[in-house]
Amino acid sequence: MHPIIIISIVDFRIFSSFDNGFLYSFHIREDSSGHMMSDKLRFIYLELPAFLKDEDTVNGDLETWTFLFNNMNKLKYPPSKMTREPYDELFNLSEIANFAENEYDMYLRRQKERD
Repeated sequence: MHPIIIISIVDFRIFSSFDNGFLYSFHIREDSSGHMMSDKLRFIYLELPAFLKDEDTVNGDLETWTFLFNNMNKLKYPPSKMTREPYDELFNLSEIANFAENEYDMYLRRQKERD
């Protein structure tokens, strides 16, 4: 059996009683024995409000993606250290997602003309 990893990105605190960051990973254990049910099933939670770094202090891909998920609605342009693939593609998709209906129709027509 291949591992099953469920990733939840949430914009609220679930584990506020934990004081160790913004990323949590869990496996299912049997309540009385504590025996792990399976190492093939894993739940990962990314709590956006618990991520407090700004664009100047993010380090690595995980923090960069978390920063972008947390701030995408406020950013008009990609921060300078986030102007490479795949971050550029995220901003392109975000721009398309905010098109008005007529702009989106025109975009689709142009895409069909290219193909």
